[in-house]
This record gives sequence, C-alpha cells and structure tokens, in this order.
Amino acid sequence: MLGLLDFCKGVAIVWIVLVHALRGWFGWQGVHIFIVLGGFTLTYASLHRAEPLAWRQWYLRRAERILPSYWLIAVSGFLVVVLVATLNANEKNPFSLSVAAWKLFTDLTLLRNFSYKTMLADPNSALWFVPLIVSFYLLFPWLYSLISKQRGVKGWIKILLVAAVIEFVYRAVAIYWLDGMPVAYGHGFFKLLGRPANALNEIPETFAFQLWAPFGFAPSRLGEFALGMIGAFALLRDGAKFEHALFSRWSVPGGLALWLCGNAFLYAGRWAWVFADFVIAAGLVLWVVNVARLVQRAMPKLFRGMSRLGVWSYYIFLTHLLVGYAHANLYTLWMSSITMVVLMLVLTLALMVAASWLLLRLDRSSLPKLIFRRSLGGLSRP
Repeated sequence: MLGLLDFCKGVAIVWIVLVHALRGWFGWQGVHIFIVLGGFTLTYASLHRAEPLAWRQWYLRRAERILPSYWLIAVSGFLVVVLVATLNANEKNPFSLSVAAWKLFTDLTLLRNFSYKTMLADPNSALWFVPLIVSFYLLFPWLYSLISKQRGVKGWIKILLVAAVIEFVYRAVAIYWLDGMPVAYGHGFFKLLGRPANALNEIPETFAFQLWAPFGFAPSRLGEFALGMIGAFALLRDGAKFEHALFSRWSVPGGLALWLCGNAFLYAGRWAWVFADFVIAAGLVLWVVNVARLVQRAMPKLFRGMSRLGVWSYYIFLTHLLVGYAHANLYTLWMSSITMVVLMLVLTLALMVAASWLLLRLDRSSLPKLIFRRSLGGLSRP
C-alpha cells in the first residue's frame, strides 16, 4: 500500500505541470491527491513514532522540511522578475520594484493567500499551495488528537462528517458572501464542456479576501485532509481489511463514478461548488491508487519512473511555473530562429530538472536543520 503513494504523487505532478501548459482540463485536480495523501502520510508517520509526539518538535521538523526550498524559490522569483523587467523594460510594461518587493514579502511571510491579487500572481502562482499546507499543519495536532480518541469506524466516520460539514459551511460562506471562485475551477473538466459559472462579483474589488483567496486555507479542504488522516488510522488498526476495501472489485468503477459526479458539480451551479472538491478528491484518490497497483504489477518500469517523479514532486511543483515564466518572457526576446526556439525549450526543461534536483539536495542536507535549530533554538527543546 505505502509503496503506491509516490506513484500517485507522480501522476499528480504530471497533471499539474500539463494543466499549466495546456489548460482547460482536469489536471488541476492533482492538488486533491496531494492534500489527501498529505493527511495520510503525516498521520501514518506520527503513528509509527517510537517516542511520544512532542508538537513543538513536530512543527520544527515540518518547517525544516518545506520552508527552506519555498523561501529560496520565492527569492529566486523576485530576482527573475527584476531580470525580466531589466531586459524587457518599456512604457507598455512598466515595472514597480515596490510591488515586486511587496509580493516577495507576502511570500516569505506566508501571507500570499490573504489577497486574490497576490495569491495567483506571477512569476510563480504555484506558491499558493505552501501556505495552504502550512494551515493544515496548524490544525493537524487538533485533528490527530480527536481522531486518536475514537475507538473505531463509527467514531472515525463521525469525525470525517464533522470535518466535511466544516468544509461545506466555510465554502458556502466563501462562495456566497465573499464572491468565492474555487482555485482552478476556471479550467473546468474538458474544454469542450465549457467553463463553470463565474463568481457572484457583488463586492468591491478593493476587498482583498474574495474570489480564490478564501480557498487558500485549510477549512476549504478540511474534509479531504481528514479523509487521508482517517485512512492512516484504519490502515494501522486493520491493514488487511483496509486494503481489501480499498482494492475491491468495486473500487475503480465506484471511484470513477464518484469522481465524475464531483466534476458534474462544477457545472451544476454555485451551490454544488460547496461539495465538489470533497467528492472529487474521494473518488479521484480511490481510482488513482488502484491504477497505481495495476501499473506496479503490469508495467514495473513505468511504475518506478512515475514513483521517482513522485519523490521529486514538491520541488517540481515549486519550480515549474517560475521556469515557465522565465521561458515565456525571454522567449519573446530571443525567438529569432528555429534553433533558438529549440534551444530555449531544451534549456527550460534542463533548468527545471536542475532546480528540482538542487532543492532535493538542499532538503536532504544538514543546512535546513542548522538554520532552524539555531534561529529557533527555544522551540527545539521539549
């Protein structure tokens, strides 16, 4: 079971990269895979700790795991914007250093998602996902404590229902009171089906926390995250029964039906947006995990390759849009010949691979620990 997760993450990151390149299809839903599996892996690792959980230490380790790479990419994005502005300065494309510096500040302080103007801003709109994950981290000890107190399936279902209701209420408020437009819904399912409805657009543009901004925080996806957490508890309690249910003959058709139903909610109206993400996530993860198992048995080389991408997925997620932004802007300056076009494409791919590899090496080095242990030494002591 655990050996399938990297494959699922690999599928998710390929979808996300392609949807940013192609647009207009369901690849954006790879984010749902990351959220559900994030809840699962965090919980499973916590349940298998030899010593009792110390939450201050846990928070410190999570910060060491995700923030150094994130901050490095945020600073790199600022430098890329300055470089592009320097090379392409003209009256039609005015550059404001103060605006760029403010965006950098919101990234470094994890405040990007509080405004729709910064949440999906260039040069790297993918960074919105990191504050979302951090908001899940803040809630994780509370959820973990609640779930661990339950004695069995009935208690877990009760917690899942409560988490789902919180998600639905929050999303309803966001959609109807904050002109909410869930992240990436503009992509729809397939281009031939058109686009979902627009946001209500009833409050002034000067109000920052509207449109997609409310969906950059944990309550908008709480049911999905709790679903992954409960899955980890179920696997630990009775792994054979859990895997039997997960890989039953009805899992793939049932998962596909649930997933398609969730996608139908995209077009049913704003009221259906309240439930769409949770339904999409539940069905999607169910059938993707089963596909992972099938590929593992039938095409082991493909399975290993996709799993390798899964290991790199966080770093690819951080870098791909920034590299794409640099490519798109420099391409317009240097597209003088076919040779230059091909060279730019090759360099873009090579740069994304190199950047992801460097970030992976950074996270596996001792540098993040040295930075956090010295600057936050008081938190590292129990």
